[in-house]
Amino acid sequence: MTPGARWRVPTRPVVSITLAWLAYVALLWALQAGIYPALGSDRAVQVAGLVAGVLVTAAAIAADRTVLDAYRAPRRHWIAALVLVATATVLVAVIRQPPGAALARGVVFYLVGAALPEETLFRGYLWRRVSEITSRSVWLVLVTAVLFGMMHVPRLIVQGEPLWIVGTLTLVGIVLGVLRAWSGTLPLVVGLHTAIDLLS
Repeated sequence: MTPGARWRVPTRPVVSITLAWLAYVALLWALQAGIYPALGSDRAVQVAGLVAGVLVTAAAIAADRTVLDAYRAPRRHWIAALVLVATATVLVAVIRQPPGAALARGVVFYLVGAALPEETLFRGYLWRRVSEITSRSVWLVLVTAVLFGMMHVPRLIVQGEPLWIVGTLTLVGIVLGVLRAWSGTLPLVVGLHTAIDLLS
């Protein structure tokens, strides 16, 4: 860069990042504050969450089909992801002892309704948009982690939980981002995210 020249942030990725993030936060707000309470039963809430998860995953892929490339991973990544989810499932079964059907529904809900759409969006679609601004892994990890942490604000407000939890969730986002940067793929990240959700 020549002296006196200014660094410019490309507008298109910033707009894409902002719109995608705001759309997801609006969806979460609608689910947490309106749709879930109106449904009443746990099963209806889980079905709504699964439908929303599938739609978010499909929308992120439709917006950028190259996001699918992040799922083209070596077999060992897929196996490790399955081991993470299976280990968390066994721990939940032993510690909390939920009925088998409830545990199975929980695993499917956290995988399809939370981990898959969030990782496809945050460490898939948004990761690629941030990479159009900078190729430095530290910024890819930090930006997506902060967006990930902040995205949980609607749930925290609706459930009356303290907002400092955003910091904890941002740290979780950093761990997931480091795993994404290290592995170069998403299956391990989705597996770890599912395991964390199951155990929390």
